[in-house]
Amino acid sequence: MKPGPVLWNRDALGDTADEDARLALNACRTDLDALAYLAARPWIAIPAFFSITTQDEGILPFRPWPWQAEWWRSATPREMIAKSRDIGASHATVALAVHRMAFYGHSVLILGNREKTAKTLLGFARQFIRDLQRGLPGLLPPAIRENTTETAFGFPTDGQPRFYILALPAGEDPARSQRAMFGLLSEHAAVQWAPEAWAGFVGALSPGAMVISESTPKGLAGHHGTMWTDSRNGYRKVLRDWKVNPNHTEAWATERLRDLGPTKFAQEYDVEFIQSGRPFFARDSIGLAPGPPLRADDVDGLGTVSIWEEPKVGPYYGGIDPSGGVSDDCNFAVHVILNGDGRQVVEARGRWTPDRFAAVIAPLTKRYPGLHFVEEENHGHAVILECRNLQAVGIRPWQTGRGDNRTYMLDRWELALRRGHGTIRSEDTVNEHRVFVYIERNGRLRAEAAPGKTDDGVIGSAIAWQAIQSTRGASEVFAAGRSMWETEDF
Repeated sequence: MKPGPVLWNRDALGDTADEDARLALNACRTDLDALAYLAARPWIAIPAFFSITTQDEGILPFRPWPWQAEWWRSATPREMIAKSRDIGASHATVALAVHRMAFYGHSVLILGNREKTAKTLLGFARQFIRDLQRGLPGLLPPAIRENTTETAFGFPTDGQPRFYILALPAGEDPARSQRAMFGLLSEHAAVQWAPEAWAGFVGALSPGAMVISESTPKGLAGHHGTMWTDSRNGYRKVLRDWKVNPNHTEAWATERLRDLGPTKFAQEYDVEFIQSGRPFFARDSIGLAPGPPLRADDVDGLGTVSIWEEPKVGPYYGGIDPSGGVSDDCNFAVHVILNGDGRQVVEARGRWTPDRFAAVIAPLTKRYPGLHFVEEENHGHAVILECRNLQAVGIRPWQTGRGDNRTYMLDRWELALRRGHGTIRSEDTVNEHRVFVYIERNGRLRAEAAPGKTDDGVIGSAIAWQAIQSTRGASEVFAAGRSMWETEDF
């Protein structure tokens, strides 16, 4: 449809646009090619036509901050934004959604963590839509349906809308019949039943849709934190703290820090993924250094053996945690192997029955000979028995259930990682360390996995490190007496 007269915000562009951009905007009066130019350049189109409502000055042209314009230029089809409060992330993401709807005809689905959030975001969208209708008359078809959750566009003669923008509170099945081409989930970390809500959200999007999650962080243990730390899910991770707001000065930050306290300020403004419990391992531990393996081999479709270094001169030290899983016939299990310098060289991780897990472990113990300790709790006895049947090398039993032993072992491992004496390369195991926290149990603090998370890689790594320390003549492991394996030769 040919647009009418153009009324664009010349001052809002400031110095961000070159002369070609200004000529293209002027050409919109008569040249439809200029619309294609604007469709491909939201960082030009949005400040040229959109406005925002401010508390102090009323309605103003949308003059983007540098981070907003940069994000519009670089946004990918799969985006995760961890954000500070008060940096304009909601305006930036909704503006991009309206731009896609208006210039590409894409239907838009917006989910907020609650109804009030959804209504606020829809209010932003409707202001941007009115701006386009005023600045580019005829670009959008008429609105044929408008209510508290939706604005749909089309022609009365069609009987059906051509595209729409729909804003709802997040739920398990927010829009079953929808197939939007642009999806925005706002405050992902604050969504209740987030895994189910996320499944319903992406289920309402068409293949190839642009998907954006934006949120202030609330720890790594939740669904948002899990997705944030997963480098394999295809989402680009964008972190923007309070400093990207030009109006936030160091004096402002000092005052806000005094008002909120360090923990709340870190979560809301410094974009720190603060846990519900106090983290056991320091976030900046040198030894938490994830990196891609040389290769990762699938095993039965139930797990993976990842190798960072081929066998060299040993001995090697393995920690094996065959814990209980979803059911007795499908158990979660991890085998971490360190070399003599405490550097991770192998990891087997998956859901295997005890006999199948032993079949995975046995060849690893032969390729990486040394000491491999199996935690006896849960299904450990069954794994040890089958390892012996398979003639695995260097298999030993291990107990972490005794409080003194467990505390000593974890403290030694925490110190090793913090100083860089031990190194974990597996992203899954690094993430387990991130969500290993102090939780109050019966009036006492205990270090364990955050609710809903696993710690098998943590325990396996700590066992392997303790084995290294024992061979170096480390002090006693148990508070009273020596461990069952310190006196054994290999």
